[in-house]
Amino acid sequence: MALISVSVQINRRMNPVKLRFSREGNLELRKLYGPDDTPPATKDSWAVTPALPPGLSLEEGVIRGIPTKLTPSQTYRISGGNGPDGTAVGTVTLVVAAQPVPAVEFGMNVNNNFNYERAIPFADLMARGQEWAYVVGGITTVATSLPPLIEWGLLGEGNPNMSLATIATVGSRVFNNMDGKMPNGTAGSPYVLVWKGTGDVDLIGQAGLAEISSVTRRKEYTLSAATAADAIFEIHITSSDSSNPVRDIHCWMPGLSAAGRPIFNPVWLSLMNDGNFSIIRLMDWSCVNFHGAGPSNWWSFQHTLDGRPRPSNPSQGTHRGVCIEYMVALANTMSTNFVLNVPHPAQMSDSDYAVLITDIFDRAKNGSPAISGINGASGSEVAFSGLRSDLTMYVERSNEMFFGFPVVSWDHARMWEMGGPPAGWPIARWRGLVIGELMDAADAVFGADSTQIKHYIGGQTNNPDYNFFMFRFMTGTYRPTLRIDAIGGAGYINPTRTGSADDWDASTTGLSMCEALITDTVGFYRNSWEVYRQEVVEKWWNTDGTHPEFMMYEGGQHMTTVSTDTWDGQPAQNIERMYDVYRTIASIAQVELVDRLIFFSFMSDQTSPGDPQTAWFGCFDNMSETLTLPVTGYTSGERAKAQAIYQGP
Repeated sequence: MALISVSVQINRRMNPVKLRFSREGNLELRKLYGPDDTPPATKDSWAVTPALPPGLSLEEGVIRGIPTKLTPSQTYRISGGNGPDGTAVGTVTLVVAAQPVPAVEFGMNVNNNFNYERAIPFADLMARGQEWAYVVGGITTVATSLPPLIEWGLLGEGNPNMSLATIATVGSRVFNNMDGKMPNGTAGSPYVLVWKGTGDVDLIGQAGLAEISSVTRRKEYTLSAATAADAIFEIHITSSDSSNPVRDIHCWMPGLSAAGRPIFNPVWLSLMNDGNFSIIRLMDWSCVNFHGAGPSNWWSFQHTLDGRPRPSNPSQGTHRGVCIEYMVALANTMSTNFVLNVPHPAQMSDSDYAVLITDIFDRAKNGSPAISGINGASGSEVAFSGLRSDLTMYVERSNEMFFGFPVVSWDHARMWEMGGPPAGWPIARWRGLVIGELMDAADAVFGADSTQIKHYIGGQTNNPDYNFFMFRFMTGTYRPTLRIDAIGGAGYINPTRTGSADDWDASTTGLSMCEALITDTVGFYRNSWEVYRQEVVEKWWNTDGTHPEFMMYEGGQHMTTVSTDTWDGQPAQNIERMYDVYRTIASIAQVELVDRLIFFSFMSDQTSPGDPQTAWFGCFDNMSETLTLPVTGYTSGERAKAQAIYQGP
């Protein structure tokens, strides 16, 4: 047989725990997992001379192990025999050399754009408005008996169709449960409300709001945040002429109408930019966790092509999510890569869904035309650009398909509609097929070799087998050249607790929780990340001989507070031991060769009013908080978690 010569560079990463192979080193003479389900042929006998470096061994044609000693370049003779077929002989050149460990890169999950979130990303207050609903007793009534008016027919891309209304006034909620954490409006720098059409529109507030000017289709307001506290604020349409209906409503926050009506709130944008994140994940802007939720929810909606989010929608704050143009604009503005969580089909037909995802990818690549009234001063609006050529969009299907979100029930239902599950790991295999189809659609728009698009799969860190079945069905005989560019899971830690929910004294809770988190962090992250990297990341081979990146799509502490336990989460955010928790997470990510760790989340998730819990995930609690930059260590009085993350890897 012909001789086969293979040259392989083995790099070990300098590591305080043990030596590792880098993912650049391909140690296999043939792949453990090919593009199909057929295992490679085996030989009856194998031999290598001279002996491989310490820690490595030759097993059935595969060099395995972890090198334990630096070794100079050496050529090794590999032979394999299987009786009547003769003997194959080849050579491989190996070197075990020291290589610095590239620093893990940090990213951030961006919060939902809902009216009760204290993160205010957009300059236009209307852009965080809730679904339009009837006004009863002075405020909107969101009940199943009064469905959002957007479902009654679209007028002007998301404006309520008032000709169908049976109550004269409708509204959209923009602030609620904010604890006074909204911008103040003054006579010199007011909130500015504008609209088109014949009719009247008002900004309504339960406390702290005063109208100071009213001219045709424009009103100005002052707002005292301290007085407002948790008051409800809404934009109301009180009258509308059916022949020239009210539409295209905008309410500019103080100073931003005169500043050219930008897309983003500069205070929010500055706080995000201070993190120097290499990637942001916009899952909550896509609202995939709400798509196709059951009819018991007052905001439940049917997926339609006409209802997809566009920049011309006055509000980007409904459960349909934020338009792709705003996501791309944020990535371009921050000069960072981003993760796009593409909605699952839910109620949509296959043909409509194909149109939807192609449209999303096309707008991400090529942008869309300018819209009157936004993204620039009146008469000088700027078109929405496509993704910059030097940036990358990671495409992820929905969110946590293995967890309890709507995508799970829709996937199971759809699988049975199509004839039932395939044999063996049925849902994993079926998801592999539909994820592959989504990635094909992205490649069709951007090009299969484009550096602007990468395929990302969020998997289960505690279930490598599930991931492998899904990955192999994504590729296999169906699309053998499809790359898996990045994979990873989520990693949350909770403090270990005993007894009842209220067994900690409030004066010591923060410290106790952090001590527990430090202990849990070391064990949990090291074990789960090491197993996932070894059993999934480093065992999956793309057809070009590369491994996927190891990217954790969410990570951090998970302290959900309920009822009388509400003081538990907050104190821990501001003490030095929480800083230590996150520096520990960063060091373990470095040791376990995580490429990117995307923390959850930017601001504490203020759950919907009436829900008794608040999940203290956030780096910040509100937008008035600041950090002393650059962060070089813990500073008393500033957000400990934010300091640890903003310090960087």
